[in-house]
Amino acid sequence: MYWASGFYAIVLLVELGGKAALAEWLFDASLRTLVAILAFGLLRYLIRGASEWAVQSSPYQRITLVHSHETAIVQRLTLLTVILVGVVFLSIVLMFWRVYDS
Repeated sequence: MYWASGFYAIVLLVELGGKAALAEWLFDASLRTLVAILAFGLLRYLIRGASEWAVQSSPYQRITLVHSHETAIVQRLTLLTVILVGVVFLSIVLMFWRVYDS
């Protein structure tokens, strides 16, 4: 957490140095990144819970293959969703930091 305070100290120094637009952009991009981290973290947990519920729900329990391998299925679904959510998260964060426009 010390890196965050160091980053905001740099933003303050940039502001005091007369680069108000740069300081505002750094502050805005960092706040957007923090919100994206929270949102995508919650989305990841929501998808994990939904995949566990779907695999363990009663209609799928009748299928022997699903019932006997439900832990492996949930783990692989979780890995797939973590990768997909990670790619979307990375592209959004790169857009926030203006690495690319859209």
